Amino acid sequence: METTKTMMKDVLWNFEKEKFPSLEKFKEALIKYNETIKGEPSKINLEENVLNTKQVVIQYSCWDEQEEDEIEPSFLLEADNNSFFFGWRITF
Repeated sequence: METTKTMMKDVLWNFEKEKFPSLEKFKEALIKYNETIKGEPSKINLEENVLNTKQVVIQYSCWDEQEEDEIEPSFLLEADNNSFFFGWRITF
């Protein structure tokens, strides 16, 4: 059983942004953010099936101002279709 999978490593995002009112607004902002940072057109495919499972624990790294250190929080995410995850679902 595979317990760790690195995926969407080339997708950049800043979690300090506000929550988006719709999926479409989020997709637009994600693509624009990546194009701005990388200085080239985005090749992100958010409609791709990226994970064939109905549940996944997501872990990411971020800077914690209070601890003044990098932390790696995690949370459980369930597939909307009870089968697999599209790229947009992992990031939204």
